[in-house]
Order: sequence, then C-alpha cells, then structure tokens
Amino acid sequence: MINTESSLNSLFVGVKYKILVLRSLLLSLCIYGCLDYCLPQEIRDYIASVHGGKYLYLTNMCLYFTVGTLVVGMSVRYFSCKGLVVSYINLVSVVLPLELLVTVLFWTLFLIDPTLVRDKDLYEQGVRVDLLSDLSMHLFPFIALLLEQYDIKIVREKSHVLFFSIFCVFYFLLCLAFSRANGFWVYPILDKLSPVGKIMLFAFSNLFVVAFYELFVFLSSKKTFFIFSKDSKREIEKK
Repeated sequence: MINTESSLNSLFVGVKYKILVLRSLLLSLCIYGCLDYCLPQEIRDYIASVHGGKYLYLTNMCLYFTVGTLVVGMSVRYFSCKGLVVSYINLVSVVLPLELLVTVLFWTLFLIDPTLVRDKDLYEQGVRVDLLSDLSMHLFPFIALLLEQYDIKIVREKSHVLFFSIFCVFYFLLCLAFSRANGFWVYPILDKLSPVGKIMLFAFSNLFVVAFYELFVFLSSKKTFFIFSKDSKREIEKK
C-alpha cells in the first residue's frame, strides 16, 4: 500500500531542492554581473578612470541590493533564520520594483540607441558587452526576485513609498555631485538633457517605480497562497 503522506513529502522535498538549484544559479549569475570581469577590459579601464567608478551606476546599486536580498532569502528559507523574515519581505518589496525599473529603462534606451547608456567613443570603437553579461546585469536580477516573491505577501506600506522617493533624491544628488567631479554624467543620456530634463527623468523614474510597486502589491493581493507575511509570520520549516 502506498503511503500518500510519504509520497507527498518526497515530492515536496524534491521540488524544494530543484528550486534551490534554480535560486543558486540565478544568485550566481547576479554575482557574476557584479564582478568587473563580466565587462571588457576597455570598459573596466574607463570605469576605473572616473570618480565613483562602478558604484555610480544604478545597475550596480540594484545588483548589490538584489544579491543581498537573495542571500537573506536563502538564510530564511533554508537555514530557518526567523529573525530575518520581516527584513526579507521588506527587501523583496522594494528591490523588485527597482530591478524592474532598471530592466525596463536599460533595454528601452539600449534598443533606441546603445550610446544613451554606453560610452559613445568605446561603442564606436567596437567595444561590446557580451549578452550573458548584459542579461546578468539587466534581466536575471529581476527574474531572481520575481521567483522570490511568488510566496510572499507584499503589502502597501508608506515606508516603502518613502524609500523610493528618498532613494531617487539621493541618487540624483549623487550623480550631480560626481558629474561636477568628472565633468560628465554617469549615463550619456543625462548629458544630452537640460537641467529640467534631468529632473523630469528622475521624477518620472520615481513615478514608474512606485507604479511597479503598486502593481506587485495588487498582484500579491490576488494570491491564494503565500508563506511569508508580516501578518501571519508563517514560514516554511523545511524548504
């Protein structure tokens, strides 16, 4: 006679480790996207020559946020770090919309004109970032976070929206300060815009990220199954 409970448990454990393999792969790709080695030597030399270096790029900032979120997620899911559950939910709630913004902005601008987001001189010299590196920086992080949120209840909170606004102002001021030190803005598109145009781009980006956040809140409200929630504080003991 087949033990149904045992069979279901075996199935659950099997799925658990298949998802762990997928999570580990996506985390590895995100870490790869953080490394200098994912870029051609010419671009690495260019970035190293400017004040602020790679830490000025929104892509890199969000990548670091994403890697941190994924590590916290694994700690909660596979090592039962219950004290990190609330932090994990908050991280997924705010970093997921930011990564979607990075993905949408980069690929939209890149498809319109690659020199809006890449140095024109290097691009005209034929220096290119390979597809795996671009995907590791501008797509896989979003996919990784999308996987994280499938069983998380994202609830609208004023602190999340406030974080987006503060981050937007902080990043604008950071870019402004380093544009004066370097003599140019971190992204070529910003050099093409007037001061008002720059402010509008940042303002609309903030509106978009809030809209993405509201979208995920709405989709989360339609879920019939979730494990991580600030209300219930339920967790998987073995996943």
